[in-house]
Amino acid sequence: SVSVVTCTLDWLLEQRAAPDVIKIDVEGAESMVLKGAKRVLAEARPLMLIEVLSRSRDEVTEMLLANKYALFDWEAKPRAHVSHACVNTLAIPSDK
Repeated sequence: SVSVVTCTLDWLLEQRAAPDVIKIDVEGAESMVLKGAKRVLAEARPLMLIEVLSRSRDEVTEMLLANKYALFDWEAKPRAHVSHACVNTLAIPSDK
């Protein structure tokens, strides 16, 4: 095993300027990342590009919708609004 230092996105928000875009590709830990991004989602409101594995789709969908993000299928041409997170989800704050 390998030890890796981790931090939350909310902690990073305290250290750096708010991000405009966040890309998440964490092989099934998407909901864990979003749980550590409550302030980022509520205050910074970045555009989110998220690869969502099937086991975390419901929880990711719930968190994004609760923070008033509109969900889109990143791969659809033209881009399609979706009601549930998909494999490649584009999440756009509804106020932007």
